[in-house]
Amino acid sequence: MSTKEVAMKVYKVSLYGLFLLLVLGTLLFPASVLAQESGYYTVTQGEKKVQITPLAGSTAASDFYNLTDSQSNTGLEETNTAVMFLYRNTTTGDVSLFVLLSGTGGIAGATTMVLSGVPPTAGFTVQDDGTVDFREVWELTPPTGKVSWTWDDGKADGMVLGPLGGEFSLVLNPQWTAGITAVKFLSGDISSPQQVDLNLLDAITIGGTPNEPPEVSFATSPANPHINEPVTFDASATFDPDGSITEYAWDFDGDGLFDQTTTDPVVTHSYAVAGSKSVTLRATDSDGATQRATISLAISDLAVKVTRTISTVAALPGSTFKVVIRIEPEMDLAGVGLEEKLPVGWKIKPLENAGAAFK
Repeated sequence: MSTKEVAMKVYKVSLYGLFLLLVLGTLLFPASVLAQESGYYTVTQGEKKVQITPLAGSTAASDFYNLTDSQSNTGLEETNTAVMFLYRNTTTGDVSLFVLLSGTGGIAGATTMVLSGVPPTAGFTVQDDGTVDFREVWELTPPTGKVSWTWDDGKADGMVLGPLGGEFSLVLNPQWTAGITAVKFLSGDISSPQQVDLNLLDAITIGGTPNEPPEVSFATSPANPHINEPVTFDASATFDPDGSITEYAWDFDGDGLFDQTTTDPVVTHSYAVAGSKSVTLRATDSDGATQRATISLAISDLAVKVTRTISTVAALPGSTFKVVIRIEPEMDLAGVGLEEKLPVGWKIKPLENAGAAFK
């Protein structure tokens, strides 16, 4: 492709703006990954998946549950609410699941919970009323189990299940028969935890893995790419919190197939067809964990760039000045036309045509 410059001598010229089609690429960042002291944990319900941090304390799980007067006393109980969280004993490193059902002042209730994916290391560390209330059911043969609770007005119920080990995918299928009107999963600081609101209908999956996946992001350059122009995809900001990135896999057209796999975070790619492109990067860490990020990138069908420079900022009647028009084809073209609309009585005199034809 060539660049042509045309110089013209004119008596006066109108500054005729050229509008170029520009496109924008919008970077979509994946959800940030929370750092853990040991492991990476999530809670999932339906389409909702949230990274969580176990509440941590130096006491054993049973001591933190503090079973007194047939109910828990953690300070995290809520009336008519199912409160769940992971608890990590900072002394032993053991992680356990807490289920707290209602609290003081609540109405009577009943709940049945079917368990699957129970790790072989896990057992009922706390069975709230499990040995004194004949109405309750406590069954556990990993990887499955079942618990049925029944509590009276003003009372509460619950359990502790653990230790869960370093890697697990524990599924809870609850049936909230009565007494529970909300479900929450707590995360973070034990003195002021954040909460994830869950619904009363769907199963709840709690996952844990000893390896944190990569945190993935990438940028594109130029900001407004056009057809046949090399686009640089830079994933230098991608990193792994507890290891290193070993592979970058790129899907440039959104078809679900990875077009290029490298160990270098920077690659280039060009597009022959204009339009919106979905670009996905999959990063793999040294332990095999993966994470993805996607951008929506629009490619312009702009074929020619035209710029104009003028030798003066003002012109008097009868004066002359120089105008240089630079035409830059962005693709192979048979010919390029440029039309100037001048007022009556104005004239253009070609000085240098650089191969262009004046008509």
